Amino acid sequence: MSTQILQPEPRQRELGRELDRAAPASFTRELIHDCLFLGLVVLLSLILYVFTGVFWLPVVWIQMQLRDIARQAAASGAPLPARYHRLYWTWFAFGWPAFAAVLAILWLMVVKPQFRLI
Repeated sequence: MSTQILQPEPRQRELGRELDRAAPASFTRELIHDCLFLGLVVLLSLILYVFTGVFWLPVVWIQMQLRDIARQAAASGAPLPARYHRLYWTWFAFGWPAFAAVLAILWLMVVKPQFRLI
């Protein structure tokens, strides 16, 4: 009698079989969604890294130019030329988009936003 109480009813057994058949499809769907989501976040991060590099690589060259101009001015005792100030403002302007992109990359890593896929 006690074994009869623990046995599932025929409808429950059929429902269990349906769930077993649906589980792989659900798992696969969830896995594909997770991979697409991670792929989208990684792709967006890589795009932001390239964007950062586009702005920061010229900054390195500008910094070397600023250094050389400042050394020449200091050696000759002359004030800094107008070219120095133009390069400085270019350096300053290029720094902001690159810095914002790095903050966006950090945000993506910390928040891991959920993008809706169409």
